[in-house]
Amino acid sequence: MAIRTTLRFVRPSTDVAWNEPIINNETLRNYWTTTYRDSGKITEWSKSDSEDGLTRTMLTTFADSAARIEYQKDGTIQAMMNTRDQYNIDNGITFEFSDEEI
Repeated sequence: MAIRTTLRFVRPSTDVAWNEPIINNETLRNYWTTTYRDSGKITEWSKSDSEDGLTRTMLTTFADSAARIEYQKDGTIQAMMNTRDQYNIDNGITFEFSDEEI
């Protein structure tokens, strides 16, 4: 069964930039694309911002729970998430996370 992950970030103002490691880092983007998108482990990915620009929602659909677990345990992805989380803490960006079977 597929797993949909929802990440919701809220920043204090539009003066605070979003942390976008997959977009801003070509090596990481290529790794993510090859390892997860091209292989079919991630079947859907989307990003949207609220009208006021303060809230960003990212949806990722994993092919199954094994793909989700592999992603969570991947050292390269974990390092990216740790960097993102620290950036968010340092810049007052809050974060909500949920997973659901679809």
